Formats: sequence, C-alpha cells, structure tokens
Amino acid sequence: MTDQFDIDFTARDLDRLVPLARELAERAKGDGITVANVRVAAVQRGLLTGEEQNRKLSYLGGLMKRAGLVSTGQYRRSGIGRSHGNLNQVWVDRRFA
Repeated sequence: MTDQFDIDFTARDLDRLVPLARELAERAKGDGITVANVRVAAVQRGLLTGEEQNRKLSYLGGLMKRAGLVSTGQYRRSGIGRSHGNLNQVWVDRRFA
C-alpha cells in the first residue's frame, strides 16, 4: 500500500519531469523518445539521482501521458538494466504522430 508521502513524492517528481519529456520529444521529432531517455537526461540534469530502483521509478510509467505525448506502439531497447518493457515504449509529440 502506498502512503501519502509516496503519493506526494510521485506527483512532485512527475511535475518536474514533464517539461523535460516535452523538450526531449520536441527535439526528437518523429523519432520519438522513451521513458528511459527521460530518465538518463533527468540524471544528467540532477532531477533524479540515478540510484532510484523498482517502486521508486514506478511513477515514470505515467510520465509521457501527463506530458501530452502519444505512443507510437513501438518499442526500443534500453541501456538501462532490468527496465520494464513499458519504459521502452516510443512516444512522440502530438504534432509528429
């Protein structure tokens, strides 16, 4: 069961990562991005530590929809070990869908 702290932490992190997801999607145009791409960029920019694992990353699954991106239905391999398949789904800005 998730306590209130976890819910707040999740909402805060999503709100911080939404602009990054949109920026990356706009730069990628029709090639799209994955949650794994956002995670790497977030670590590089200090928005995530890179130490997060398992349930601490479960909120990332909702990031792309919250950012207004559209799934292409395609998947890409990830350099992030043991990542869930949904994190490798390709998403694009609606303008390039």
